Amino acid sequence: MEKKIRLGWLGVGPRGQGLVGCYAHHPQIQIVAIADYARGRAEEVAAWATAVCGTPVKGFQTYEE
Repeated sequence: MEKKIRLGWLGVGPRGQGLVGCYAHHPQIQIVAIADYARGRAEEVAAWATAVCGTPVKGFQTYEE
């Protein structure tokens, strides 16, 4: 079984969204959480990452949630 790096993301403004897009297609990385002060943006990017990665990605407003 191949191990993957589990990745949580803080901040998904324009630059953060672009980087999430790059890592979402990497075969050895699993994105598991997205956090952004703008909850709607975090949830939107998390839903997109879930569709691209095929694994659940949760959206949060703070890293403390």
